[in-house]
Amino acid sequence: MRRIFHPVGQGAFFSEHFEETKTPFAVVYDCGSSTLTAKQRKTKVNSSFKKGDVIDMLFISHFHADHINGIEFLKQQCDIKNVIIPYLDDEAKALIKVANYLEYKFTETEIIDNPENYFGDDSRIIRVRPVGENGVGEGVNIEQPFHVDDEDSASQSSSGGGTTGGDKTAKTIDSGTPIKSYRIPLWLFIPYNYNMKARSALFLAKLDEKGLSVADIDTIEKIEKYKGTLKQVYEFVTGDLNKNSLLLYSGPISLNQEAMMGTWTYDYPLFFQRLADRRLACLYTGDADLNEDALVDTLFHSLAKFKDLIGSFVAAHHGAIKNHSPKIAAHLPNATWQVFSYGTKNTYGHPSDQVIADLITPGNFIVRVTEETESLAVFKSLKK
Repeated sequence: MRRIFHPVGQGAFFSEHFEETKTPFAVVYDCGSSTLTAKQRKTKVNSSFKKGDVIDMLFISHFHADHINGIEFLKQQCDIKNVIIPYLDDEAKALIKVANYLEYKFTETEIIDNPENYFGDDSRIIRVRPVGENGVGEGVNIEQPFHVDDEDSASQSSSGGGTTGGDKTAKTIDSGTPIKSYRIPLWLFIPYNYNMKARSALFLAKLDEKGLSVADIDTIEKIEKYKGTLKQVYEFVTGDLNKNSLLLYSGPISLNQEAMMGTWTYDYPLFFQRLADRRLACLYTGDADLNEDALVDTLFHSLAKFKDLIGSFVAAHHGAIKNHSPKIAAHLPNATWQVFSYGTKNTYGHPSDQVIADLITPGNFIVRVTEETESLAVFKSLKK
C-alpha cells in the first residue's frame, strides 16, 4: 500500500494505492485547494493520475470548495467507480452553498444537489447516514461489511450497513459500516458522518432574527439576493460553518505482523525514524468539529477494536484550534505521524500552535503538507 499526501496547500488531496493485487485498487479522500489556481489544480491532478486511471473509491469529507474544487479535473482524468459522501439534508446543503459563496466565491451546486448527475451513470453514489440514526455508533461489525465490488449489496441489513435504492447509482449505508473489497481482503474503510450542530444552530438562529429561513437561501440566486444580510450573519459565527463531515478509518483488520510502515517526504527521508512501526492505519478527519461534546468519545468507542492500529492522524480542519480536542492524543497513543494539511499563506492561523503542541508526544512526528512540492509525504507499507 502506498499512501500519498499531495501538496495542495489550504485544502486536501490524499490518495491510497494498493498495487500488489490482481488489479490495482485506488482510493482518494477529497480533492481541492483554495491555495492553487484552477490551472494548478488541474495540473496537480493530471500529474498524479494518468488519463483513464481507475479510482475505485472517492471519499468526500464535506462539500466546502477547498475540499472539492479539484474533483471536476479528477473526473475528467479518471474513471471513478464509487463516490462515498455524507448524507445531507436540505438545511446542510443550504449552509454549504452559503459558505462556499461567501468564503470562496464558489457557485457549483450540482455536486451538492445531484451528485448522481454530476458524476454520471458510471459512478455509484454511496451516502453515509449521520451517526446516531438507526442506533449506529456502538461499534464496528466486520461480519456485515459493504462490499464495494458488488453492484448490489442488498444482503446487508438496514441496521448493519443496509442499502437503499434498487440500482447501481445510489446506495445508503450507516456510519460505522466497514467497506471492503475482495481485492484487498485484509483492509477496511470505515466512514463516519458526524452531524455537527453547534455553529449551524447559531447561524440559523441569527438568520431567523433577520427574518430569513433555509428556504430563502437554498440556491445561489437567493444567496446573491440576500448576500449583504448573509455576510453579516456569517461573520457573527466564528469557526467553520459546516453541518456534516465524513471521517474515515483506512487500515487493516488487525495488526499486520508481516509489514511495516516506512515514510518519506520529497526532500529528505523520515522512514528510518520509525521503520519498525507496524500500525498502517490512518484516520482522516476532514473538517469535523472534534471539539463538540462527546464526538471524540463516540468515535473512539466505535473504533475500539481498531484505534490501536492507527499510526497516522490527519488534524481536523487544517489544524484549527476550534475543531480540535485535547482528548485526541490520549485516544491515539500509537499515532506516530500527526499530519497537517494547510496553505503557508492562509489568513486563518492554521495550524494552531496549541493543536501542534497537544499532538506532539514522545516518539511522535509532525508532518506538514503545504503547497510546496517539497512537503509531499509518502507512506509505504514494507515487507518485514
